[in-house]
Amino acid sequence: MLTPAAVSEVRRAVRAALALEDGDATVRWTWRARVPESDFVDAVERHRAAIVLADHVDVLGLPTAVRREVVAQRDRERMGALAQIRLTAAVDGLLAGVDHLFFKGVALAALTTGDPGARGDGDVDVMVSPDRLADAARVLQADGWTVRPTYTSDQASWAWRYQRWGAHEMAFDRDGQTIDLHWRLDPTYDGLPGFADLWARRERVRIGPVAVDTLCSIDAFAHTLRHAAKDGWESLRSLVDVHRLAREPALAGLPVDRVAAATLSATEAAIGLPACAPPFTRSSAPLPRLLAAQASPVRHATVPGQRTVRQAGFRWRTSRTPRDLCVNAVTLLLPPASTAAIAERDPVKAIALAAQRRVREVAWKLSGWRTEVP
Repeated sequence: MLTPAAVSEVRRAVRAALALEDGDATVRWTWRARVPESDFVDAVERHRAAIVLADHVDVLGLPTAVRREVVAQRDRERMGALAQIRLTAAVDGLLAGVDHLFFKGVALAALTTGDPGARGDGDVDVMVSPDRLADAARVLQADGWTVRPTYTSDQASWAWRYQRWGAHEMAFDRDGQTIDLHWRLDPTYDGLPGFADLWARRERVRIGPVAVDTLCSIDAFAHTLRHAAKDGWESLRSLVDVHRLAREPALAGLPVDRVAAATLSATEAAIGLPACAPPFTRSSAPLPRLLAAQASPVRHATVPGQRTVRQAGFRWRTSRTPRDLCVNAVTLLLPPASTAAIAERDPVKAIALAAQRRVREVAWKLSGWRTEVP
């Protein structure tokens, strides 16, 4: 069972494991049987922390049954990472004619630890310039990848243009694997650098048989801080990424804005930061949300539109340029995902059709929600 007490113990265990990674000779936590073993294992699985803990099970004094489960979880994560490494190499070959950057996933693991399997399993995230999005999408579709239904593959439609303007990624699926094709790093236009600046500062990392381009440490750090905040700091794995990136000496003088400071505060409170982390103004504001989110199995949208409003709130907190305010207002009323099925080419007709469908969609969701609420 996932309990707040078990999650708290896993946070302490991860803090101790990361301190050992940092070279600290002091063991800061050992097993004291404060929670049932099965609850601890469930919390490790919920936060995908086995990949961090498995190499330290002896030093941390985990009981035999817990060690066995943690090591098994780690091995499954590493097997998934091998598949991700193969897929990354394949995508790198497919997009050879399009400048592209891999981020998160095995690329981030290689950047932060030198080991592409150190984050475990996941999707492949790759970014291209907005003006090469259509080319990259065509290449992936020609290789048998299917655009997820919440996105459109009809490049002649108004919906394609609207989603390119209002969204920042599209997902392709095949054989149980996913490629997330991005043209911006996050939902904002101006909160993070665009592709041209990221490409100019790129680094190369080795992913199995190939070397691929990825974000430099500074850009990866900025993105990871915002990505963790967007998810409400619900995942310890994201905070582990922050901790590992914060070891980079080049980040020492990096300016830290309010959102970044909130994530650094959350990371420090949950699992600690290395001594060389950039200075920031500490805040306790993220802690209630962090504690609630990390102790929950899944983040549920309890009312219709909650997820859309949550995304709008993230955009509002992270970028208030006129362009982002405009995009935020429009996409709050008409989420890009709700336009995927509209094949109309004419903008006026397409917008009218999208508005009609959105009204019906909201009414249907509200009606269903009212019947479920006691």
